[in-house]
Amino acid sequence: MIQRKCIMNSANFPLVSIGVPVYNGADKIEKALNSLLLQTYTNIEVVISDNASTDETGEICKRISNLDQRVQYMRQPINMGPAVNFKTVLDQAKGDYFMWLGHDDWLSESYIEDCMSILVKNPDVSIVCGQAVYYIDDFEQYKGNVVQLLQESSQERVIAYYSVVADNGVFYGLMRRDWLRKIRFINVMGSDWLMIASMTFMGKVLTLPSVIVNRALGGSSVSYKKIARTFDVPMIQAYFPHVAVAMAAFKEIAWADPIYSIDRLSRIKLAFKCQRIIRIRHDSTILGIVIKSVKIVLEKIKRRIFG
Repeated sequence: MIQRKCIMNSANFPLVSIGVPVYNGADKIEKALNSLLLQTYTNIEVVISDNASTDETGEICKRISNLDQRVQYMRQPINMGPAVNFKTVLDQAKGDYFMWLGHDDWLSESYIEDCMSILVKNPDVSIVCGQAVYYIDDFEQYKGNVVQLLQESSQERVIAYYSVVADNGVFYGLMRRDWLRKIRFINVMGSDWLMIASMTFMGKVLTLPSVIVNRALGGSSVSYKKIARTFDVPMIQAYFPHVAVAMAAFKEIAWADPIYSIDRLSRIKLAFKCQRIIRIRHDSTILGIVIKSVKIVLEKIKRRIFG
């Protein structure tokens, strides 16, 4: 049974680290940082890694860090790519608990307090997140799917996760940092799905409807092609994104990721089930792949002939 209790009156507040990777976020990052500094849970550190921005991001972050000692700002000498930048803020964090926040996203004011009230009382829970709500230009578009994974079996949780994951707002939930540091960071399409699946294997996942992570649509997530270019993965993964995710999930579960601490036969069975769920949910069957491949080839021929 999940226990919940307000911890703000506790004599010992655990430190919570929030990693904010950013590149050219001058138009949005101040709103994101203000939503962190105004949290009802105050024992936080905000770790910003500026991926060699060419706009005013650095000036804004320096000004805010000078006003609040909880904010740490570092600028990378060159653009390392988003995957490395996400890993950088985790490596620099010191808190027992950790979460990421996109530079263009913002939290409701009791987000961290409410998530912490679950994590500190339930050692078998790995992630607590709020409801994800998606925006374009400050206009709400839709709410993300709610993920509740409270099964006692690690394998059942992973299967259930791949059966429901869509927008993956869980990625911006609050996690145990020592667990998260065990996760493999691999640069493939859908790497965030693989990471959360590993966390799901280690513990339960809970979504709280009482708090919100507001997420801006657009940027690198606007299309699979842009995701592939941003994360420097082969463009073929943009044409068949869920095939790429399914293949990567199979590899990670079957042999690559040490988190899956079960016997080899059980790993292979779990890997097969998960990759099949991903492909079927997203119409990435063999027939579907063939049909899409033919369409891609015909479209390329058409462009060459007619310009």
